[in-house]
Amino acid sequence: MASHGGSYDEVVGGNRASLTPSKRDEAPFTEAQQADWFQFRREHSTADALALDGLSIEELLERGDGDLCEAINRRAADQQVRKGYWRLRRPVRNLYLLDRLYAEVQKGGFHHFFSTTAGDFADDTAEAIAEVGVPGLEAAFKHALSLWPNPPSQIHEDRLQDLAALKNGSETWTKSDKEFAKCSAGEGWQTAVAAYIRKSVRELELDLTEKQRQRAIQQVLVDFKPAPPVERLDRALLIPTADKRRERLMSVLQMRDTSTERKLHCTSMADRLEKLRRLNFNVDALDEVASGLPRVRHPKFGDGVIESQEGEKLVIRFQDGSVKKLAIQFVTRI
Repeated sequence: MASHGGSYDEVVGGNRASLTPSKRDEAPFTEAQQADWFQFRREHSTADALALDGLSIEELLERGDGDLCEAINRRAADQQVRKGYWRLRRPVRNLYLLDRLYAEVQKGGFHHFFSTTAGDFADDTAEAIAEVGVPGLEAAFKHALSLWPNPPSQIHEDRLQDLAALKNGSETWTKSDKEFAKCSAGEGWQTAVAAYIRKSVRELELDLTEKQRQRAIQQVLVDFKPAPPVERLDRALLIPTADKRRERLMSVLQMRDTSTERKLHCTSMADRLEKLRRLNFNVDALDEVASGLPRVRHPKFGDGVIESQEGEKLVIRFQDGSVKKLAIQFVTRI
């Protein structure tokens, strides 16, 4: 189940140990830990993943299984950070456990899963697997558990000692890991999790308030050390079509600020407009502004937008993202 912005483990990576309590009670993060978590999450998420954060549950249900799973898994992890494990509703807890299982086993097999704090919740994970119903996963997990003479300890340090004492387990680990690889390959896992989400959607309580939604949308566009052009972009995209400040939006759409381009993960004007439409900004305003941009055509470089004029030369940004300074007579207005 590929994630391009972040399962719980992928977002935190090596910082997880310093951010997460090691005890089974998994209390909510402290304010400082939460700040670290959300900063790390923003900095290591793609624009597409952050854009999903701004969609309502109803909008997510209209997306494909991949987008739905990724968005809900991110929200489940966020809720665990804010509330703590035991205050999660059961369906949210199941999704959270499966996402962690997937991340840990992908990283180093079931042996790695049991060596991390995710293994503290092996019993709950077994129940989550049964309830969500990923084909083949229950058998793989049972094979991994069969290596233990007793149920794995819920205390991390004790379980590490028991894990070190296990002998002749390589064959069992290998078999379990191969079974896991089969059930996690393709779309089977994703399809099962998405079906569970759709079935349990009324119990999830993971929808956003309007304030949270707007904040999530803005994260796609704001650098963490904002430069003035990015701040202008932030404001300009929210002004209505009839507003006299539309000129600012026009200049913004020319994307002179490279950090903003990088944040939007796009280069051509068409790509920029489409990305902004997907973020639910005013489509009519964008179309109207785009049609008013000064455009030119060059026989070799194609169509472009005039960014500025320096005497008899024009600074032009072409559809491939390149910027060239050309004499006026070498281009034609379109």
